[in-house]
Amino acid sequence: MKKILIADSSAVTRSIEKEIIHLNPAFEYVGYALSFAELQSKVSELKPDALIVDTAFFEGMKFESIIFELKNLGIQTLLFVNSEFTDCHASSKIYVTAKPSFASVSQENLKDYSVQLEKIFNDTPHTPQKTFAEVPKDTMPVKSHSDYKAVFIGVSTGGPGTIQKLLSEIGADFPLPILITQHIDSVFDKNLISWLNSNTSLPVHLAESGVVPKNGNVYFAPADYHLVIKSDGKNGFLIELNHDEPMNFLRPSVDKMFFSAASVLNKKCIAVLLTGMGNDGAAGCCKIKECGGYTITEAEESCVVYGMPKAAFEAGGSVEVLALDDIAGRLKMLVCSKENN
Repeated sequence: MKKILIADSSAVTRSIEKEIIHLNPAFEYVGYALSFAELQSKVSELKPDALIVDTAFFEGMKFESIIFELKNLGIQTLLFVNSEFTDCHASSKIYVTAKPSFASVSQENLKDYSVQLEKIFNDTPHTPQKTFAEVPKDTMPVKSHSDYKAVFIGVSTGGPGTIQKLLSEIGADFPLPILITQHIDSVFDKNLISWLNSNTSLPVHLAESGVVPKNGNVYFAPADYHLVIKSDGKNGFLIELNHDEPMNFLRPSVDKMFFSAASVLNKKCIAVLLTGMGNDGAAGCCKIKECGGYTITEAEESCVVYGMPKAAFEAGGSVEVLALDDIAGRLKMLVCSKENN
């Protein structure tokens, strides 16, 4: 089993690379470094067999100097570079390639990267300038809207602007209902609904118990009430509000909504976890994913606060990590496209 050390300044990239390592039993993740001095120290302390590092980690150092420093470490290295360096030569122990867009791929695609990583580190000596192949985005698993019954969105800090942008990009005539839990206080919930109705083309409502959600409509959890769903006894579901104990010290709670979605709809639901502090929604994402539902967590680059999505990703609850600009398009692809066989 090869021990692998990660050196990258981005928390989300480190998390994704860590998961790639964990997906392959041939590897053992031993830690990460945030500076070159720390990298040297950890190589000496942890004795890794291999290193994954990005040229950006070296903060403007010339490519030749980066290669010199990596050669001195004396271990196998996967070096991600910018396009300007793709024609540069390295050495037999240093595998140079352009960095993939890890944050826009699914869990299944990460398994493909894990297999590629094993081939790279087992290929001795390495041939410089090979390509760590991108997994095409059109290989993402896509189901028709008949498979899904609703979209559930959880959000906290930075939520109003984020939700307004997402709903605007989803646009009118979306073929499923959208249910949202936003951490909010009682003096703002009705104002938020009014503001969103003036700034998006989707009808937005403050949720009420007993309502059967309509396609193309958005339903928000009121302040201090959990929004959950329950079966209508047939093939559909309806909204239920309750005043149960707070979950994760919160009411409304994203996890409370996600757990009910998993219980009632199983694989026929989509969960989206957006910007916010804490870990509310992480366990719910894991549950929905376990049931076969589709989960999207917002990427660090677009989050106001990368807390809730990060917690879900690190817990293994993300099917896909996407920047906010890409989420509406993915939702429409998931619910409007034919089965991709």
